[in-house]
Amino acid sequence: MENFCEKINELIERYIIESKLDENNNQKPDFAILENEGIFSNLHFYIYDVSNKEIEFINENLCNLLGYEKKEISYNFLHSKIHPDDLLNVISSTVNALKIAHLYQDIDWKKNHFCINFRIQNSIGTYLKVLRQTCVLITDNNNRSLYALSRFTDITHTTSNDCIECYFDGPDISKIKEDDLEKLTQSKKMFSECELKILILMKLGMSRQQIADKLHLSIYTIDTHIKNMMHRTHTLNSTHLIILALKEGYLT
Repeated sequence: MENFCEKINELIERYIIESKLDENNNQKPDFAILENEGIFSNLHFYIYDVSNKEIEFINENLCNLLGYEKKEISYNFLHSKIHPDDLLNVISSTVNALKIAHLYQDIDWKKNHFCINFRIQNSIGTYLKVLRQTCVLITDNNNRSLYALSRFTDITHTTSNDCIECYFDGPDISKIKEDDLEKLTQSKKMFSECELKILILMKLGMSRQQIADKLHLSIYTIDTHIKNMMHRTHTLNSTHLIILALKEGYLT
């Protein structure tokens, strides 16, 4: 993974004067050049715009692996395809990983990665088990993350275990205290597991009926959960509820 990211940065530097872009500079790297590089011919990945919270580039291999058209794939779209039983853990573990990364800013997160495996649905409705490895790709002059890279590996045929595993990998991970590593799989308890699944799907833009269908629950049950969450958090509507969940770190 480290050599992979270093190779991408080398290629970007061919076309962009600096790989560390100033935060006020609107120039964006031309990630499309990566499609023509043979070293990436068997790899599946996307590049994420950290500030805009959206996928900036996705390569054809990942589109082909999942069976979706490039134009229909977005960050929210991919999250909506994660298995309902895995979605909560993927979101909460990713949020916790970001907090740990922020806490350990002395670690080079271009060379150290957050890894997690989960099930994601392809275009024909089959769930693939994938390993997602994420690292920082490009930073600004203040060492703030501008772009992150997530590489996917299909591990469907190498494991029959549906359990999610998440961990950090890299040369500097030993710097992270054991107590902080244990926080990686911990989730807050303000909302129940079912409520968090509903919040995640609401944030993805699903209607209440779509959420009910996704979770195999009645729309009455979904409405009851939402009303209970609004009452408990003293929020006026579902929009305020989502904003609160984002602010408090339950969603990403």
